[in-house]
Amino acid sequence: QEGDDGAFMTHIQIEDMMLTQWGEMFGYLFKSQDAFPEIFENEFWPVIGDMLTEDKPDTYHQVAVGIIDDYIEHSCGLQSPNIDAFVQALGMHGMGKQPAVRHSALYGVGLACVKSGELLRQYEKAVFDLLMAGMNRESSLFEGARTNAVSSTLKILLEHGAFGGESEEAILTRAFEAMPVEADKGEARIVYRSLLSLVANQHPVVSSPEALPHLMEIFGAVWGTHFTDDE
Repeated sequence: QEGDDGAFMTHIQIEDMMLTQWGEMFGYLFKSQDAFPEIFENEFWPVIGDMLTEDKPDTYHQVAVGIIDDYIEHSCGLQSPNIDAFVQALGMHGMGKQPAVRHSALYGVGLACVKSGELLRQYEKAVFDLLMAGMNRESSLFEGARTNAVSSTLKILLEHGAFGGESEEAILTRAFEAMPVEADKGEARIVYRSLLSLVANQHPVVSSPEALPHLMEIFGAVWGTHFTDDE
C-alpha cells in the first residue's frame, strides 16, 4: 500500500511538471510566433477553456490562467473572439481559494483593463469589486494576489482614470490603506513607485497629517528590502 501511494504521488508530480512546462511553451509561442494565435483559437482554446471549469484541479486552473495572461500580454489576445470568456474566467478565479491561481488571475484582469479601456468600461463594476475585494488582508498565502490587486488598481487608475463609479481620491485611499504589500517583487515595486510619485506631487491622500503615520508604517516595513529599488 505504501509503495502504491508513493508511485501515485510520483505520477501526480510528473503530471504537474508537464503541465507547467506546457504552459511555459504557450508563453514562448505567443511571444515568438505570429501565426500561433490563430492556431491557439482553433486547436487549443477548447482544451484550455475546459481546464478552467470549477471541477478541474488547481494545477489545471493555474496553468490555464497563466496561458490567458500570456496571450493578453504578449500577443493579440484582446482581439480574440473569446475575450469575454477570458475575462470571465479571470474574474471567477480572481475570487478563488487557491493563492497562486488568484495571484495570476488578478494580474491578468489588471493587464487586460490597462491595455483596453473599452474592455474596462464593459466590465467596470465587476472589475472594481474584484480588485477591491482582492486588497483585503487574508492569510499570508494570498499576499501575492493582494499585491496584484493593489498594483492593478493603480495601473488602471494611471492609464484610464477613476473607474467603478468611484472618485480617484476614494480609489487611491483604498489602495493606500491596503499597503504595505510584501510579495511579488515586480508588482510591489510598481506599487511603491506609484506611492513615491504621489508623495512627490503632494497628493492629499498621502500628504495630509492624518496620512503620515500610515505612510511611515509603509516605509518602515519595506525600506531597504527587495520590494524597493535604488530609485
